[in-house]
Amino acid sequence: MSRKRREDCFFGIHFDFHAGEDCTAIGTNTDEEQIQYLLDTVKPDFVQCDSKGHPGITSFETQVGTSAPGFARDNLKIWRDVTARAEVPLFLHYSGVFDMAAIKAHPEWAVVDAEGAARSDFTSTKGGYAGELLVPQLEEVINKYDVDGVWVDGEAWAVVPDYSPAFLRAFTADTGIETVPKTPKDPDYQAYMDYVRESFRQYLRFYTRELHRRHPGFQIASNWAFSSYMPEKVSADVDYLSADYNPIDSYNTARFESRYLATQGKPWDIMGWSFIVSPVENIPSTKSACQIQREAAAPLSLGGGFQVYTQQNRDGSLEKWMLPMLGEVGRFCQERKEKCFRAENVPQIAVFLSTYNYYKIFRRPLFPEKEYIAARGITQALLDNQLSVQLISEHHLREDLMRYPVLVLPELAWLEEETVSMLKCYVAQGGHLVAAGPLAAQYFKDEAGASMEHPFTEAERKVLGNCLSIEELEQMEESLGVTTKRYLKVNGWMTGLHSLSCAVTPLEGTQAVGRLYEGNAAKGASYPAATVRRAGKGSYTCIWVNTGEKYLLAQRFLVRDFWGDLVKEVFKPMVRVTGSHLVDVNISRKGEELLVHLINTSGAHGSEHTYIYDEITPLGNLELAVDLKGCPSRVEAVPAQPVEWDWSEGVLHISVSSLDIYTILSIC
Repeated sequence: MSRKRREDCFFGIHFDFHAGEDCTAIGTNTDEEQIQYLLDTVKPDFVQCDSKGHPGITSFETQVGTSAPGFARDNLKIWRDVTARAEVPLFLHYSGVFDMAAIKAHPEWAVVDAEGAARSDFTSTKGGYAGELLVPQLEEVINKYDVDGVWVDGEAWAVVPDYSPAFLRAFTADTGIETVPKTPKDPDYQAYMDYVRESFRQYLRFYTRELHRRHPGFQIASNWAFSSYMPEKVSADVDYLSADYNPIDSYNTARFESRYLATQGKPWDIMGWSFIVSPVENIPSTKSACQIQREAAAPLSLGGGFQVYTQQNRDGSLEKWMLPMLGEVGRFCQERKEKCFRAENVPQIAVFLSTYNYYKIFRRPLFPEKEYIAARGITQALLDNQLSVQLISEHHLREDLMRYPVLVLPELAWLEEETVSMLKCYVAQGGHLVAAGPLAAQYFKDEAGASMEHPFTEAERKVLGNCLSIEELEQMEESLGVTTKRYLKVNGWMTGLHSLSCAVTPLEGTQAVGRLYEGNAAKGASYPAATVRRAGKGSYTCIWVNTGEKYLLAQRFLVRDFWGDLVKEVFKPMVRVTGSHLVDVNISRKGEELLVHLINTSGAHGSEHTYIYDEITPLGNLELAVDLKGCPSRVEAVPAQPVEWDWSEGVLHISVSSLDIYTILSIC
């Protein structure tokens, strides 16, 4: 038996401690017994431990860069010896772009901001850092410790605009642009930011290529690369994809991010934090097993892996008291592995995370701030309707768009002509397009049979497309002549919406859904909230009011139901769940086995006032209807519990008496 490849690893534990000048006796309290206790108690498929954090100081004695001030023992060797005997792969936590010691030793490697000030934290992708430190240092640790791979931190999310001499020379030489833009108002700023992103791709391609050339079996991931932070086709020789999510709003982050990583065609996992640092108290608190288990359920239900992050002590040792809790998380994951790991997701609804739109409205090169507020809110509204959702970008459209019966454009401001043409063909061939928000809907107003009272000009679109919150929109309200307060009426109920909307008139053959009023009563002037029109073999649904930010930050059941009604008007989901809206549903297959994943989303996991909790209220009496051509031979629940079912006329009816956290229904 040999150590597993990362692509075969399902559940792992990540440790780091970002060694600094205070680390004067690394290894003092590290011994083989504690690491063996970890392996016996948690039973991870792999272990990740510290080698170099953001300070740039290594937790092993290096001949290449800057070592920690003192060592009592070879800490990393102890970790390697124990994991090697147990045939458990050992990966490293290693900080890439973010390296303060490298800049201290080589000031010329630093990123320089637009005002000419050198940063002390982020290295330039055009400096000598990758070739002179990162690659030789990782080669040193491979040769010295026979480690299996590396999880490179401080990468995509640490990329910022760079005005260092080396970067500017390369920019001018490669683009021919002599006057370097420094603000979004300057000419060629978009070209400059595109170059910043391309420079990171080149940096990533360089070190993955070099390390694989020298050590073909070494496995590499760059944290957040080719995730929603970098929503594009994988273009570097990374072995797997990975991202660590927001430690506070963890489940909502995981349910969004997992849906993008799952479509990227590479082995992937999500890293969940085992603790939260309260911004109020600035002190960490360890989460309970059930809290982490639900966070794990999101990537597991979509076929990915999961790893838990906990901190090493400042000498590189670990605390044993929390390991039994992590063992509970491990057993939770392993109990479901057979039914979920590498399962193939069944396409139902795709939310379009446009690379083009994201890079056009960017605030930072590869680190979304407010750019995904609408997309996250709309994805959550769809999930809260028990709809199975995945996230895709332009390269997925080109590969196989027709595999998704419904495609949602989540309040995008910008679409390329090629994309618009593809989407029109998609509808003609039977796809159901949902263009959410007036800016996205305007691209399809003629095909959708709606006359806009005031079509947005290109200049207005440019301004509105960069208003990523209601506060920003309000600042433009008077100058653009837009009204941001409307009341949505659906199914006899009304709710206020503080967002962008526009007045439209449906043409003959176009159905109006919902109404928008000026006040909290159905009187006076109004116009459709959405329109639906059949076209070709498919349909156009246009939503003429923004709902994404409002649903993410201030949920309203009426907005949730509005979204559910619109999608179900044109599409019958393969799986329908009744009994609670607090259930995430994903559908996958393994061979001939159909798998329905149910996750209990109840409770305060998204609340900024509730950081840790130890109880998730079970959901009861759920009823499922599953379209199935033939009667199955068996229907079972994992973990095991009694399941009542019957099949008639192409529909399988299943009753689930209790959903604790995450149950998989296996249908054969």
